[in-house]
Amino acid sequence: MKRIMDKLKGRQILLGVIIGVLLMGGAGYAVDNLTSESVSYKRKDGSIMTVKQALDDLIGKADELNDKVTYYESMGVKYLADQVQVGDYVAYDAGTWSTTVGMPNKQGDFGGYTGGKSKNDMVTCGDMVVPKYRGWRVLEKDEKTKTVTIVHASQSECHFFLNNVNDSISKLNARANDYKNSKYATSARSINKSDTDKISGASNLRNTDNRYWLTDPYGDNDLYLMSLGGGYTYSHNSNSCGSGCAYGFRPVVVLKAKILTSGKVRDEFNQEAWNLIA
Repeated sequence: MKRIMDKLKGRQILLGVIIGVLLMGGAGYAVDNLTSESVSYKRKDGSIMTVKQALDDLIGKADELNDKVTYYESMGVKYLADQVQVGDYVAYDAGTWSTTVGMPNKQGDFGGYTGGKSKNDMVTCGDMVVPKYRGWRVLEKDEKTKTVTIVHASQSECHFFLNNVNDSISKLNARANDYKNSKYATSARSINKSDTDKISGASNLRNTDNRYWLTDPYGDNDLYLMSLGGGYTYSHNSNSCGSGCAYGFRPVVVLKAKILTSGKVRDEFNQEAWNLIA
């Protein structure tokens, strides 16, 4: 990478010469006057900058970037997408809850979480089965674009659904934005059937021993639901919860392309997880 940076710096110096050629009309004149504060040009914003200032700025940025590359190389930093496998834990932080909200009981509502508690933690929903898993795991990765998509390891809160399919799908996807840490992530959504189809073989990634909603309709009035055993079912009503039920919500977060990592650390739940460098 250092050789690449050296080439980049050389090209930036060449760019300075070219600027001088274009402004002064001759290579010799340009080279003789690159250090002169009298040679200037007008920028797009209308301000005046000398060729020397422009060149110094370019070289300074190259030096700064080169310092970062050297630091990363010394730390063994690599692209996250090149290191992780589907199912691996990632030390991602979605923040903490600001308020406490009890179990939801109206169409489209969310709840079941406690103020001051980590959003990376799990909650107990309609089945009253305490989830086993916490944190964030790799759902999929794209090695070409160096993009990694992660999913909550269990259920971060509960969602109440009763008949209104479109309303719940919209609210589930919108709710996921509350888990988007802008330092590391570009977008978020709720988990869907396409996701769970892909991870049927990953250990405990699909089967969390809890029921959670998928943003896929089953007929006109039902949503797909992941069962306690990791299979597909559907519901708009549940005998265990009465008329409608609050089952789990699993947010999915798409990390920025080319996120870096220097290796595994212990996350807030003392699990081995890949660290993130933005």
